Amino acid sequence: MRPRVKNVALVSAIAKSGKTGKELSSLAGIHQCTLSQIINGKVKPKPETMKAISLVIGCKPDELMEVLP
Repeated sequence: MRPRVKNVALVSAIAKSGKTGKELSSLAGIHQCTLSQIINGKVKPKPETMKAISLVIGCKPDELMEVLP
């Protein structure tokens, strides 16, 4: 089993946006559980998913990809 890493850049961007995970997932058109899985490193997000999230948050998709073990 691969070690899980938390996407700290995404967590930080969500916090700065003032949106809840539920609001963000709804506006981005993804399931809330998908957002949680991305944050917690359980799935590798598709580029189009990260683009949708970044559009809602107001940043570039590559700014959301910093992860820590």
